[in-house]
Amino acid sequence: MRLTSTLTLFIITISISRVDATLRTRKLQTYAQTSDYVGLMLDRVNEERAAQGLTALCLNSKLQEAAQSHSDDQAANDFMSHTGSDDSTMSERVSNADYDWNGVAENVAAGQVDVSEVMDSWMNSEGHRHNILGDYTMLGAAYAYNGDGRYRHYWTQDFGKSDTEQCDDGMARLSYPQATAAASRSLNAYSNGNGGGLLTPTRLVIKFKDLRSWTLGGDVARLLPALNRYAYVDSPLSLFAFTSMGATQEDLQGHALYDLYEDFARMGVALRGGSSAYRVTELNAAFAMCPTYPRQLVVPAAASDSEVSAVASFRSKGRLPICSYVHARNGAALWRCAQPKRGILHTQSPSDEQYLLHIARAASGSTSLYPGSPTRKIWIADCRPELNARVNNLTGGGTESGNLAHARVTFLNIGNIHAMRESIEAVRALGGFMATTNNTESMDLAWGSRVEDTRWLSHVRRVLSGALQVARALEAQATTVVVHCSDGWDRTAQLCGLAQLLVDSHYRTRRGLIEVIEKEWIRAGHKFQERVAPGKAEDDDDQQAPIFLQFLDCVWQLTRIFPTYFEFNERMLETIADALFSGRYGTFLVTHTQCCLIRKLSCAK
Repeated sequence: MRLTSTLTLFIITISISRVDATLRTRKLQTYAQTSDYVGLMLDRVNEERAAQGLTALCLNSKLQEAAQSHSDDQAANDFMSHTGSDDSTMSERVSNADYDWNGVAENVAAGQVDVSEVMDSWMNSEGHRHNILGDYTMLGAAYAYNGDGRYRHYWTQDFGKSDTEQCDDGMARLSYPQATAAASRSLNAYSNGNGGGLLTPTRLVIKFKDLRSWTLGGDVARLLPALNRYAYVDSPLSLFAFTSMGATQEDLQGHALYDLYEDFARMGVALRGGSSAYRVTELNAAFAMCPTYPRQLVVPAAASDSEVSAVASFRSKGRLPICSYVHARNGAALWRCAQPKRGILHTQSPSDEQYLLHIARAASGSTSLYPGSPTRKIWIADCRPELNARVNNLTGGGTESGNLAHARVTFLNIGNIHAMRESIEAVRALGGFMATTNNTESMDLAWGSRVEDTRWLSHVRRVLSGALQVARALEAQATTVVVHCSDGWDRTAQLCGLAQLLVDSHYRTRRGLIEVIEKEWIRAGHKFQERVAPGKAEDDDDQQAPIFLQFLDCVWQLTRIFPTYFEFNERMLETIADALFSGRYGTFLVTHTQCCLIRKLSCAK
């Protein structure tokens, strides 16, 4: 059973416009709020923080600008939401005010007449209280009035944390961490930031990479050193999967679960015997040609090994196009690779262009349904936004030429790892968010707005939309697709894996899902060690990103919409997600190449 025609139900288009420049001229500030309400707000915030042993915040004019623009917007357009009338998000407004942040949060409220009332309201809401007492250093607070509006009074607080921004008094403040194990490694006491003595924390908030959070009390000062000792390691080889000798023979069999020849035979492609349009090359047997690819690669039978080697040298990280899937009925194939190395001179590679022609001809000749048919045009699906792809020319990358007679290029506008990391951090910050109003409808609207601000669902929608386009090309249009992003191990893995789930019911079985993960993620070189970073804090580097977790979320979305099309449910996905972070299994700790070279695990070809 196939899903491609039905998935159009949840592909939504979002348009964005700018706020009217005359916004501030419409019925604002006709109510006489005390002139020092910002100072009163800062005093009340710091009073609440001091009661919890936290350092005081300072005012920042850029955060003030962002907060004021949003309060003005809410008043002028008579609404209460974290999303502006121009669809702007909290983080976008703060960035537009030129605030260089590495942490940001926002509280909004409407209807409260003064600082005391709105602060009481926020402090009685778990989510807003969490922001006020959060790991931030600076504050911007704003108020606007609309006498004709439903709420009349509109409030905004923007909280920020930055390594470069200064307080309005010219002094930088150091944040007081909430004993977060991932950010306060070997600390067991903290300065109160006001020249006082050391404070011993009374609670410990542990934030996990899988978005769970524990709050512990008791003897926190003694607990922290133990956590610091065991939570962080210098090498994945120190994790349980490698230090434990308890693996059984049955455990090891999982590494040989996927068989390349059997998988393609099921698709109707005989990789042995020389009669197919596809063949297996052993050029990468020692991982010399491409360290992040498996030893055995499926390539066009018409391409010689010398051509294959030449194409690899023209693709980023040596990741030439390799075949992942062939449609058993119409012969269309799914290929994956990295960007071509065209650079600012837009270098052409005759070998690469000829290789793409081999790919197109392989699809035309791989099935008896199209005997002697002309070469079919292939579709190159570049996962990146077009601007990002063009910018990559400056660093030696780029995208395929639009002048190829046998190929067309489309950009799918999926964000990079940095966008996904920022988004998942915003999801984590949701915590126990709760609206300040008791009105159920308003609570739902506020929660929905807060979720939308994270952009996580927007990113998931784009990934699913891209996978749907690939699946439709394969299934409905009998078109061969070549998928790539920059290096071909993040967005490319997501789209190739999801497209196969959409097109082929085999991959919607329990074994089939494991096979997809094995071939599209593990063997094809997803950087689990960098993206998941087992044993490393989240702030250690900028290569961590929830790419595989997002893939599982996308699969979960499909199982929710089409539950009868899958042999598995969310319990299997949760089990895989737990394994991703637990360190119990070598599957997600290192790349496939490292796995084979370390020889701590049994790795198949």
